[in-house]
Amino acid sequence: MSYTFPLAIALPPPVPLPPPGSYSSTFTGIAFEVYWETSSFATCPALVSGTTRTPASGTLTVSATVVSQCSVTAGNLNFGIASVLTAPLSATSAISVNCNGAIPVTIALDNGATGTGPTARLMTAGPKTVQYGIYKDGAHTQPWGATVGTNTGSINGPSGSLTAYGSVPAQIAPAPGSYTDVVNVTATY
Repeated sequence: MSYTFPLAIALPPPVPLPPPGSYSSTFTGIAFEVYWETSSFATCPALVSGTTRTPASGTLTVSATVVSQCSVTAGNLNFGIASVLTAPLSATSAISVNCNGAIPVTIALDNGATGTGPTARLMTAGPKTVQYGIYKDGAHTQPWGATVGTNTGSINGPSGSLTAYGSVPAQIAPAPGSYTDVVNVTATY
C-alpha cells in the first residue's frame, strides 16, 4: 500500500544573495523519516504494530536553481529651498545596485511624470512647473535617460553605486509652492 502526501518547503530570503547556480540536498535514512499515528490508520496492516508510531524511511531530494538577480535603490534628489531661479541649482543622489553575481547592469531613468527628456524633466506644484535635468556627471554635460547605449548608466555587479547629478537651470521665477516629480529607475541585467 502506498500513500502520497504534500510536503511544503519554504526557503527564507537569503542575505546576502547566493551566487547563480543549481543547489541541492539529499536526505536519506534516519535523516528522512515519516511517522504514522497507527491508531488512526488501523486499516493499513503494514503500519499497525505494538507502538502508536511507526517510522517509514526513504529518500528526499530538495533542489533549487538561483538565477541572476539584482535590487536597486535610489535616494531622493532634493534641490532645497529657492526663491528666484536666476542661477542654477544643483543636487546629487546615490543610486545603488546589489546583485548576486558579477554581472553587467544598465541603469535607466525615465523622464518623470510629465517631462519630455533627460534635461527637460518637470517638477510640478499643481499646474505650475519647474524644469530640471539629471546627469551622469557633475559638469552636467552627460544627460541621464533611458536610451540604452546612449544615455544610461552602467555598473558591473555584484554591487556598486552611481551618483545622479541634478540641475535646475536658471529660468523664470516660479510661483511659490512645493514642486515634486517621480523618476522611475530601471536596472536591466
